[in-house]
Amino acid sequence: METLLSRGNAGENPISVRILIFFPPANMVSLNQEN
Repeated sequence: METLLSRGNAGENPISVRILIFFPPANMVSLNQEN
């Protein structure tokens, strides 16, 4: 999740920011655990 935030901070991948908004942090953690 930190990598997504850093990428979004750079402004190169605005999609990552939208993903963070779409999926709550808890949901992101569960997805990361499955992968």
